[in-house]
Amino acid sequence: MSFQKKMEKCESPEYFSLFKEIFPTMDEKFMFNFASSMQILHKVTTITEAYFNSVGLSKGRFMIMVNLMVSDPVNGESISNLLPFYSISSATMTGLLDTLEKSDMIERIPNPNDRRRVNIRLTENGRSFMMKFLPEHQANARDMSRHLSESEREQMPVILNKLFLGIYEFLEENKVDPEERKDMIL
Repeated sequence: MSFQKKMEKCESPEYFSLFKEIFPTMDEKFMFNFASSMQILHKVTTITEAYFNSVGLSKGRFMIMVNLMVSDPVNGESISNLLPFYSISSATMTGLLDTLEKSDMIERIPNPNDRRRVNIRLTENGRSFMMKFLPEHQANARDMSRHLSESEREQMPVILNKLFLGIYEFLEENKVDPEERKDMIL
């Protein structure tokens, strides 16, 4: 059986009805919808990363560059101000910045207020790339969401944020180690 066929089988309501035999009190419709949502979110994350890779970026590098587009072009942005914008660890941020710097998209400059720190800003090459890419990206994103109505496009972040909050609160209420949740943004 091909991988695609296996995935279709696992994503079918019939598959979840098998669990009902084992767990008679399970709400199979709810579990099917929840599991399907998790699977779809994983697929969206994976294929989005492939999209950004096709233009020489990653989702993380793109998010950093978007933030830098609106920051001070002369003094740049501190790394600590970039971290909350895209929920990642300091080590991951350093790796993303290193990659962007090697590809001449960003540069590290002295922080004007603290000689021990550096700020990050787009290079001319990085700004030029973003000025060309962002309009293309908006058109691409609109095309990618062509199966959604305008109302569904507006509701999508609201629904996803509610799901995120429910999971976050569950982890908090069930005393999941805060270290495991440290990079989550509310």
